[in-house]
Amino acid sequence: MLRDLHKLMRDSDTTRNAQAWLSLLDVLAEGSTRQESEGVAQIRGRLVLHLREAADQTQVAIRARYPPLRDALYEWAEIVARHAGPDVGMAALFQMRTADVWRRLETALSPLWPDMEDEPSHHARLLAKRLRYLLESDETVYTRASIDGVIEALKPLQSLLGEWRDSQFFGAWLTDAAAASCGAHAREMLVAALREDVRGFAILQEHEGLPGLVYLATRLSAHLAVLRVGLNAWFAGEGHTLLRQRMAAIQKVPHGGEMDPLQASAQESDGGLR
Repeated sequence: MLRDLHKLMRDSDTTRNAQAWLSLLDVLAEGSTRQESEGVAQIRGRLVLHLREAADQTQVAIRARYPPLRDALYEWAEIVARHAGPDVGMAALFQMRTADVWRRLETALSPLWPDMEDEPSHHARLLAKRLRYLLESDETVYTRASIDGVIEALKPLQSLLGEWRDSQFFGAWLTDAAAASCGAHAREMLVAALREDVRGFAILQEHEGLPGLVYLATRLSAHLAVLRVGLNAWFAGEGHTLLRQRMAAIQKVPHGGEMDPLQASAQESDGGLR
């Protein structure tokens, strides 16, 4: 069941990525000259074709995998319900699960900046999403206000990590497009350009066979630089600290949503949450 679920997620991710890249391409294309826009239009056409192919594959995968997966999930839910006792301590289990996901997210975030390597950043993004969805799934364990506070602190991180991954993956797709149009040498040139290596820009400009490639590489490089500024502000500024504070506060609230008076007094003496 998990294998089929992962396959279905992978197929749908391909379509989602293509949609995100198309939106990013439209943003990057703003302000291009006529000659550059013609080249961008060619690249956009390739990306639209990629999106259509990915969407078709996703539809095929959904029709093939979803019905048996749905039946398996219903069967699994019935088994869990039959074996669940009258008092399984669901609130305590929910709190333990929340604490575990937060611990894993905090562990993933610690070494992430400033290298922002692909797999660690993707792992952190998934954990941030998992923590948010987990908190949103049950409002009986924690207060709505405390949940909203954590989600408010999570949103900037999710947005930055998501945009970073989309930009990195779009850059990889763009290098493949460069190699297909200009030859294998263009891949290394575009990678150098994305790293803001002026030699990469110069060589790519000289050998460019697909108009607009240098322009997009320049714009994407600048976009990644802006994201790095935002990520640095989150990690070095109040973003990370605020998330830690709000998670520490939410974990002090026991089942029932009422904070112990001594804990509330201690939090007030610490200045509360910003």
